[in-house]
Amino acid sequence: MRASLSAGLVIGLLLGWAGVASPAEPDSEREPLPQGAVARLGSGKFRVGGATEVLFSPDGKYVAARSYGDIIHIWDVKTGCSVRKFTLESNRQLKFGKQGLIADASRFSFSADGKSLVAYASALDRAWRRNVETGEEEKLPGELSSKKLCALQYSNDGTALVAIHEDLTVKLHDAKTGKELLQVAKLPDRDSSAAVAFSRSGRSLLLPRYDEAVGKAVIDVIDVKTGKASRTLEASPKYGIRRVATTADGSKVFAIDTIAVHAWDAATGDDINDFSRRIGSPFDSFALTPDDKTLVILHGDSLVFWDLAGSKLLRRVRVKGGHRTLAISPDGKTAAVGSVNSVRLLDMATGEILNKNTGHESQIAAVALSPDGKFAFTAASDRQVLDWKSPYVTLRRWDARTGAELKVDVLEDTDHSFDFVFTRNAAKLAFRRYQPLGRINDFQIWNTADGSLGRKVSNAEIPGKAAIWPWKLGFDAPGRHLAVITLNGGFELFDAEKGTELRAFPGVFSTNCSPAFSPDGITVAAWRPTGNRHDYVGGGHIHLFEAQSGKEHSKIAFETGVSGLRHTPDGRYLAIASRDTIHLWDVANRKIARELKAGGGPFAISEDSKFLVAGDGFGAVEVWSVESGKRVARREGHGDRVTLVAFSSGGAGFITGSADGIAIVWDLAKFIKE
Repeated sequence: MRASLSAGLVIGLLLGWAGVASPAEPDSEREPLPQGAVARLGSGKFRVGGATEVLFSPDGKYVAARSYGDIIHIWDVKTGCSVRKFTLESNRQLKFGKQGLIADASRFSFSADGKSLVAYASALDRAWRRNVETGEEEKLPGELSSKKLCALQYSNDGTALVAIHEDLTVKLHDAKTGKELLQVAKLPDRDSSAAVAFSRSGRSLLLPRYDEAVGKAVIDVIDVKTGKASRTLEASPKYGIRRVATTADGSKVFAIDTIAVHAWDAATGDDINDFSRRIGSPFDSFALTPDDKTLVILHGDSLVFWDLAGSKLLRRVRVKGGHRTLAISPDGKTAAVGSVNSVRLLDMATGEILNKNTGHESQIAAVALSPDGKFAFTAASDRQVLDWKSPYVTLRRWDARTGAELKVDVLEDTDHSFDFVFTRNAAKLAFRRYQPLGRINDFQIWNTADGSLGRKVSNAEIPGKAAIWPWKLGFDAPGRHLAVITLNGGFELFDAEKGTELRAFPGVFSTNCSPAFSPDGITVAAWRPTGNRHDYVGGGHIHLFEAQSGKEHSKIAFETGVSGLRHTPDGRYLAIASRDTIHLWDVANRKIARELKAGGGPFAISEDSKFLVAGDGFGAVEVWSVESGKRVARREGHGDRVTLVAFSSGGAGFITGSADGIAIVWDLAKFIKE
């Protein structure tokens, strides 16, 4: 299925890249553009690369969200403009515990006056406090400044801090002096720290944990004056507690796990939940309205409003976009819902979305610029193009000078599309489709000029092939050939025009690194780990083959995993990304010429082969000199981690894409200008 949804007026199409004048400071959404940026593609307000937690400041002035990349974003609720961005420098490592697979999910919180924010940075292995207005780090009070903490959170009135110390003891501290007030408990494991919370009244602490004796997740309700448990509430036998809350008077306790929302009478411990079985599961998040009359549950792509007094369903409001977390403003008028790439504000009375973003509704999967620099192309698996439930692959065409969206082509009606790649001249887009059990298994090549399907290659089109299972894709420079790494580690070469298989290369190759052609298309390189094909940490070899004959002519040994391969356009170097370094391998002399400490993230090389552009995990973009190996310039541009970088094949422009669904077009000369 494909359709063309919209076409804007073509603005300034006669302007070449070299003749583009400096843009106005803000873009069309009145968001400031960083130095060197020409245009922002899509609305940048309330954008975040996968919200894991969202909350309002106590005065309702700000809304904040924590992303998968461990970045805390703060926006002004009225204007939608970014106020502050804090990077927690997390290692973002997943770990298994008794309560299931979790990430570093410790909460963050505002002080009562909304001026400060506390959080835990796992990579630094400590908690910190920041001033919201200035962004400066503030020293934690008293003894807390010298303690290693797993989590830190303000009470609602701001007078106390609950701290989980390195030995997993839970202690209350005076928020002003840091003095220890009370040792509350000791947690059985670090996993339990993620959902520790104060009651609304501040008189109790809610401590979720897994109780080995009963074989269930439980919540200890702790009296903050005595440090003793007044009640232990039993929850699910299989799933860990992700979030807890109470009514203002403390009479009811609520908690959520993967499959249910639980509710108890705090005095008796009786289960009073009668809505989970009537709403269905699974659940993502929940929040209470300030007046305690309504429980709002994030259930899939819907907000469910439940009348607690009457024990009945009030209404459902459909909210598109794969949402995961929820908060309600202090005045009860606005809900903030965190999704895969933004925070949406909804009117609680009408369910109307108050901030409607433009552009992609999911993480951008590929970016490209036309050779003349006039057009930008982006592609993604979007969920909100036609209706609330249907996922689509969309190809968007933009005016690269103004950021105006010119056309949207809907290519496919499936959310099982991955590994998008444009040709260097932006004429073609390829992506693979995969679904378990073989229901979907092919790769497709589309023409960007008109959004038409050029070729689809599936099992049925290759005689004798049991399965293709395409996994990683790479075009040669003109787009005539497509190299494919398959799920089982096979390495195959296809004619991109005819869709026919030309040859298979011997060996089992990495499913984590795309193959790379030399500029003349004669050579193609692929990473082969010593361990299994999914290993991205251990060493192995980079194999370089003659594309026509399939003969191997070089092999490069590496002790660490390789995440990216790319040739310089002059063919002199093969750039190899490994961990935090990009190595430049001299093709003629067959040795590493120099190393750039540019991180192991996405990168691209300018058409004249003089500069390498790399993006980092916190939204910054860096330009490095290929000859000197030194960093030339660094700009803070994106709101979240940079996931894509591409140069125009005919000019000095480049484009970057971020996890928050926003792309930025840059002018290289202006970027590196002091």
